[in-house]
Formats: sequence, C-alpha cells, structure tokens
Amino acid sequence: MMLAFLWALAPKASAQVSQSEVVKSGKSQASLMAPSSFVHGGDLTVALMLKPEKNWHNYWVNPGDSGMATTVKWTLPEGLSAGPLEFPIPHQFESSGLVSFGYSEPVFLLTKIHVPEDFSAAEIMIKASVSWLTCNDNGCVPGDAKLQVDVKAGDAENADTVLPGVDSMIYPSDQSAKLKNAVAAEEGEFLVLSAEAAPDLDKLLVGELSAFFESNAIVEHGYAAKVSVEGRQLSIRAKKSEFFGEMPAEVAVVIIPKERANSLRLVFSKK
Repeated sequence: MMLAFLWALAPKASAQVSQSEVVKSGKSQASLMAPSSFVHGGDLTVALMLKPEKNWHNYWVNPGDSGMATTVKWTLPEGLSAGPLEFPIPHQFESSGLVSFGYSEPVFLLTKIHVPEDFSAAEIMIKASVSWLTCNDNGCVPGDAKLQVDVKAGDAENADTVLPGVDSMIYPSDQSAKLKNAVAAEEGEFLVLSAEAAPDLDKLLVGELSAFFESNAIVEHGYAAKVSVEGRQLSIRAKKSEFFGEMPAEVAVVIIPKERANSLRLVFSKK
C-alpha cells in the first residue's frame, strides 16, 4: 500500500525532484525521476520507476527460468557517464514448474550518473530508452518507453535529495571487500562458493539466509542454494544449471535474510 501511495505522489514531486512523464506500455507504467539539481564533480542518482498492473510482475537482473531483465540505454551530454543499473532485492515467482525473480509491486531501479568537474553546462537532459517484460501465469507482454528528465546545476543539498519511494526499497550492499579467499569452484553437479568473512560482516550472516545468483544459466533456480555459516566461514552450495558451460571469472550473489531487512552482495572469483 505504501509503494502504491508513493507512486501516486510521484507525478506531483516536490521542487527538489524532477520527473518525466509517466508512460504506459504493455502491462506496466514507467517514469524517470532525479533530484532537481546537480553539482559539478559529483554523482547524480536517477531512478527508473516501473509499476506493473495487478497480478503481473517485472523482472530482476537475473529473471530466472523465464522472463527478461529490464534494460536502459542512456543518452547523456558529452562527458557524462552512467553506472550500472541497481536492482533492489527480488521476490521469487513460480509458474508451471518455472522459477523466476522480480517484482509485482512498483519498483525503483537506480543509476548513478557522474558529472565531471569541468562540465560547463548549467542544465543536463537525461534521456533513457527503456525496455521491459511484464508477465503473469497466462503470458508475457513487452513494454518500452522513451523518457527524459531535465536537471539544473545547483547546490549539493538538493543534489543529494532522497527520491520519493527509494528509501522503501532494499538494495544489496556490496561487501565483497570484507571477504577473504572468496572462491567459486565446481564439485561434481554442484557449484560451491566459499570465503572467510571479516569480523563485522559475519554478524550480518545470521539466521535463515537465501542466495540469489545475478547471472543466469549458472545454477538451477528451482533448487534452493544452501547457505551455511560456521564461525566466520561462509559456504554457498547450489546445483549447477543444465546450461552451465565454462565457469565465469566472477560469480556475484545477493544474500537475503528471511526478514528481508537488509541484503549483501558478494563476489567470488573462479578458483
């Protein structure tokens, strides 16, 4: 209910927030939102908002056995650069024996856009060409939108504005630097990730934990990965996908506790 309320407010965003028009395509609505001002030499957080219709869902970076991750192609002024799309933690859906990951409620996908110190313009136009897929148990409908939000040069306080709705999302915190000897290895039909956690990190690795792999075609999505922690030793054991080929150089995993109050992103290197 809270997310629906925030979505309703979004087109009426305050003077500290700039927003594009809301575009409906397929079974979802999309809009782009950013702080109303930027500072030279800083990063600007832009949010893509997607709202699927009731009983439909959009997809995470790894859609699972079916579906398609939302993609954005940015058009920016010369000198500006966009970072990767940041997805909040997903939910799991099952239909006809297929397991997928995504969102049945409004979701905010974030991107940090860097504005160099020597950028001279007083205003920037941020354009996004967005593609997504919205599905339910009966089928899928593609959607797309061309969105634009304009941002003016201003003070740092406005540039750091927390966008409406974003603080209600849980985004994985990359804690890979707090792992020691983080390796990914094959053990027969299983993929095993292991590492030693730093003292302050192992306090977060408690209780019932779930592991979501960011890359597709690595593990069987219908086989729940086993996450175990003994002392400071972390181990994640998952069944390899039938489409598993060569071990990638890195394997990224999102760890989500049962209560979904926080989340960790951990990267393991090929052994």
